[in-house]
Amino acid sequence: MEVYFGGAFQGKLDYVLKKKGNLRVADGKDCDEKQLQSADIVNHLHLLIQRRIAVGESTDTLIEELYAVNPQMILICDEVGSGIVPLERKDRIYRESVGRVLCAAVAKSDRVERILCGIGQCLKQESVGITK
Repeated sequence: MEVYFGGAFQGKLDYVLKKKGNLRVADGKDCDEKQLQSADIVNHLHLLIQRRIAVGESTDTLIEELYAVNPQMILICDEVGSGIVPLERKDRIYRESVGRVLCAAVAKSDRVERILCGIGQCLKQESVGITK
């Protein structure tokens, strides 16, 4: 699994597609379960989380579910935890849920990058299959 995150409109999807090639992308804004399970990339993970919260679904096992379907999946998510803490309770729950899901995703990921203005900064890179 790989995670790419950063602020809104920072070129995250373009960055990943240039790096990885043309892969199947599911958009968290409106994808169904079939699209989600067949995707190589989940773009707008934060919107998928928001949709699940809106219908009362838990997001506690979301990463485990995605990892079970495709351990090589690439997740792209807006960073929503910076700035002023929202006044509305539902907005705070959403923000916290995105943070928790990203923490779970990063723990399972081999690579994590933060994207700013279309430029990636590698935060985590684990070598797979290399032994000493």
